[in-house]
Amino acid sequence: MFCLGFRNPCLVNNGGCQDICGLDARGSVVCSCYLGRNLVSGGDSNGTQCIGQSMSCSEDSFHCVNGGCIPHTFTCDGINHCPDHSDENEKYCATRPCKPGHFHCNNNHCIYENQTCDQVNDCGDGSDELNCTCPQDHFRCGKKQAGPCILSHFRCDNDPDCPDASDEMGCPPQNCSVTLHHINTSDSLVKCQHTTACIHANWICDGENDCWDGSDELNCGSLASECAFVP
Repeated sequence: MFCLGFRNPCLVNNGGCQDICGLDARGSVVCSCYLGRNLVSGGDSNGTQCIGQSMSCSEDSFHCVNGGCIPHTFTCDGINHCPDHSDENEKYCATRPCKPGHFHCNNNHCIYENQTCDQVNDCGDGSDELNCTCPQDHFRCGKKQAGPCILSHFRCDNDPDCPDASDEMGCPPQNCSVTLHHINTSDSLVKCQHTTACIHANWICDGENDCWDGSDELNCGSLASECAFVP
């Protein structure tokens, strides 16, 4: 029995329920679903949204609050895959763990474990390619040997393949006169101090990272910078 003056909350926006709005003994809203549909648990649904039984999601999938399933790896990746954006809900993403069989990236993305150490930046921040064991015919990038792996024949080939150009460091001295002949130019080239790059002298301190390690842009503003390069 309800007191006089009681206003049924189901009369306003169906009590927030997607399908059926009912009341418990205290007059609080209790949502239910039509035949063949179930209440969605978790996320922001608060027991108000329904999803068809035929669309029950697998263990490695995510229930969109307003229905539908997406791969769990699509959640919290900065892209709205659910029509209601529930896969990018800030509160959910702040505490969302990765499911078994997945790798937790440093940027909170989740990827499949078999996507780690495959020389592909699946996380987006490179954390899935850190601290990997490189095959015998590969070279480990990074000054601290903590970067991705590349094929060994890419090392010291005068073309940076590592993100930090570490594959072009510690190489035999580069003969810039040979490079000069190869590019068919009459301008003089200078050798970068730490990499295999040969650059035009007027590229020093021009605001561009021509040596691949930034050394051509160090100590600019003084003539001493040119002394760091070997003709």
